[in-house]
This record gives sequence, C-alpha cells and structure tokens, in this order.
Amino acid sequence: MNNRGAPEPPHAPRFGGSPDPLAPQPAPAAHRHSHCPLLLAPALWLHRHPRPQARGLERVLAASALLQSFTADPRWPVPDLWLQRLGAQQARRLWGLQRGNWWQFWGRHGDGGLYLVLPAASFKAAGLPPPAAALRVDDLRVLAPSPLAGQILKEPLALKQRQPRGLERRCVTKLQGLQAVYWTDAALGQMLGPLSSLMQSFQQGCMELGSQGGALFWQGEATGTPGALSVAPPPTGASPDSFPPLAADRLLEVRGDQLDLLLQDLLNRQMVREPLASRYGIADHQLALLRRTPFLLRLRPLPKGAFLTGLELQLAVADQRRAWAALYVDATARQRLDDDERYFLRQSVSTPCLNAIV
Repeated sequence: MNNRGAPEPPHAPRFGGSPDPLAPQPAPAAHRHSHCPLLLAPALWLHRHPRPQARGLERVLAASALLQSFTADPRWPVPDLWLQRLGAQQARRLWGLQRGNWWQFWGRHGDGGLYLVLPAASFKAAGLPPPAAALRVDDLRVLAPSPLAGQILKEPLALKQRQPRGLERRCVTKLQGLQAVYWTDAALGQMLGPLSSLMQSFQQGCMELGSQGGALFWQGEATGTPGALSVAPPPTGASPDSFPPLAADRLLEVRGDQLDLLLQDLLNRQMVREPLASRYGIADHQLALLRRTPFLLRLRPLPKGAFLTGLELQLAVADQRRAWAALYVDATARQRLDDDERYFLRQSVSTPCLNAIV
C-alpha cells in the first residue's frame, strides 16, 4: 500500500487493482482475515527501518575535520553562525521554527572557515528559499563561509565515499539525534599544531555532550587508528551523578587507568628517553612502571603570574610504592614519599615526588 507523497519501502508488497468482473463474489471470511498481516507489512517495515533523520550526514562527516551537532531551542538567542551565514531576518525566522538538530563543521582543507548545516526541510517549513550558494547534500543544506570554500567542498562531496563503519557509523547516529562532536587527526593538527603528536591515542573520536546543573559532562570513544573497523566500547555505567561537582578552584579534571594514555608519544621519542636514562637512570623498566600507573590530571586557575592556568598531575601508586621508591629519589624526595605513605596510605590517588619527570 503506497500513500501519496511517501516512498514505498523496498520489497514491500503491492496492493491495488480492480476485481475480476467474471468473479465478483467476495472471498470467504477466513481468506479476508488472512490478508491482515499482509496489509500491516509496510507499516511494520517502516517501524523497524525508519528513514534516517538527516540523510547525507555521513557524506558531510567524510568531508569534515571536526563536526558538531547542536539541539535547536527557540528560547535561546540565535547563534552567531546563523546570523553570519543567513542574515539577521532569515536567521531569526528559521531559528524560531527550527526543531531537532543542526550542525557546524570545519573542512579537511584547513583554513576554509566554519560551515553551517541545516535540514533542507527547515527552509520549506519557514516558507523561505535557501541561499543560492547553499549546497544540497541529500536531506541537508550546507552553507559555506565563502564562495571559494563552497567550491573546495564540492569535490569531496562529489566523490563516492565508502559507507561509515565502526566508530564513524556510531558517531553518525549520535550526531543525528544528540549533541555530539566528531574529530579526526586533521582537526588535532589544526588545533594543536606540533603538540598534536602527543594525542596519538585520540586521532579519531566521538563524544556525546551533555550538561546537568552547572556541570558539563561527556562520554564517548577514541582511537589511534582512524577509519578502523572497531567494535563499540562496553558501557561504563557512569552518569553525571556518579561524579561530584568540580571544586571552585578547578577548571578541568581528567582521570585515567594508565598514564600511557597521555604520555605515549612523548615517552616513545628518543630525544626524551635518552636523557631520562642517562641523567636520571629511568630506563625501560622504570618507564613501564610509569606508563601503567593510574593518574589524575587537574587544570587550575592561577591568580598571579604570567600564566592563567596551571597543571597538576597526581599518580595512584597504591601497592607499587616500593617500585616507585626505587625509581629515582633524592633525600628530599625520599622524605616526601615516606610522608605520602604515612598520611595517604588509603587515598585512591596520591603523588610521590616526580622531580625527574614533571
């Protein structure tokens, strides 16, 4: 059964036609009742295989260095990007009627500027024509920051892309209905410059963003091998209620199971490993201990001085205190280790002196 204006699902049974004039008698009641499952088949198919909310987003993701999704809410001010790409009058009209998600992204070519992505149906609902320079990508309209940026984007959008898989496929789903961010190694290079090599374990990733009260939280996945066919990570079971709010003197707090997540690339560099071994006696065995140690990283504001913030790194030495004591300590550090063991024995995260490293 095919409703006007709605596409007929593949392999759905067709119904229609006129009865045979030579056999006008109706079918037996039992046969009429047997048609009910067939009549429900198209509806069941559409229920189990719904049309994507933003068809074309996978093509935009393939052309993006970093892609963000946002939930529209007319109670909020019109975003600056909307005003810049659409003009004040059109932006306000569209924003007042917008429902669901909208997107912004940076292209892989570098300095092309920020692109705005809206559902094509938004313009029809508002009774407005899309800007002449807007690119049509399936169910979406892409508004480039300049005519040149639009021309640059046409080439990757026109290429036949492989279907997203692994992390990419899961991230497309998040971007369609949630507030999320997707990034690639190209984005890390643009944002961090030479420091991007320190993020080897996070070359591609996807985070779902949320807020509760005054706290911002995120959860997701990352990989050091972009495009890999990876399986979904196991659920953490964590929620915003699982963590206490940050203290007023902290801007950021990051916990990890092993320090190698932060220092992997740094400790793999010969120019770092050589002086650690020759000057401080920190060889491969000691580095292995350092890599597998759980950590807590804090970012604090600094009220005075040339820097606005400072980093604090704590290591959970737990049952490995003896191994840490043999790592490298002078008389002052030895005293600090003894004090640490005396006063913080039951603390989940405590810090021996790392004056040779930090």
